[in-house]
Amino acid sequence: MSDWTVWQFQFDQVFDGAYRYLDRCDEFMSIVREKHGFMPTSVNPNGCDMESPEFGLRLHVATNNLVLTCVNPAKRDAFTEAADFCGAAAVGLFEPFSIHYGNRTGDRSIGQLRRSSSRIIDLSLSRRSAICGGKYRPF
Repeated sequence: MSDWTVWQFQFDQVFDGAYRYLDRCDEFMSIVREKHGFMPTSVNPNGCDMESPEFGLRLHVATNNLVLTCVNPAKRDAFTEAADFCGAAAVGLFEPFSIHYGNRTGDRSIGQLRRSSSRIIDLSLSRRSAICGGKYRPF
């Protein structure tokens, strides 16, 4: 039997109530482009698709999810860094009520992502405290 071969990595988050995507998609795209060199390939009200050919990364973002795929397993460090950054940026800008699912698939040797990017979070109470004068800022 042959060894397991990794062909791609994937990180995905499923959001509940990330309706600020519709208002802040352009901001998200700008900071991801500035930080990681992603270029837009498709933008519409349903979602945006971006790509970083240098690292073999593809990003899809919409009101209900974020999916980052790396088709070049040799670039796992760039994938891990981009997944951490994009996950945190999406939560900070789109302000979802909660993240139901945050997962990555592929090689187990990928470094640990920031906890805010890869766990279930209920942000509704934190958002209420921010509205009432708290200093909560998820991003």
